[in-house]
Amino acid sequence: MSNTTFTNVAGFQVSSPVNQDNMVDYMIEFEMGELDGERTIQLFQYLIDTGLAWKLQGSYAHIAKELIGQGYCYQALDLDRHGTYIEAEPHDVEEWNQPLLSNGV
Repeated sequence: MSNTTFTNVAGFQVSSPVNQDNMVDYMIEFEMGELDGERTIQLFQYLIDTGLAWKLQGSYAHIAKELIGQGYCYQALDLDRHGTYIEAEPHDVEEWNQPLLSNGV
């Protein structure tokens, strides 16, 4: 899947496989429990970057906060002037806390 570049809420250019054309498909797969860890993180990073994570109903904001707290996603303002995540460290997606999603919390 190719990445799309867009301007996040902090005014930085970011690249993501999730975009406004396929976001709903990602969300439907998420709601049905069909997204793997990597694609879930991609979805939530997109929702954070666009500010939608804080506007959507349900548990989206809670899960976004959990992913930020665990270091899998970053707040839109956590970018340097080149659009690189300041605190970016590689994470093993397989170690991500899957029960958070399966419980719908």
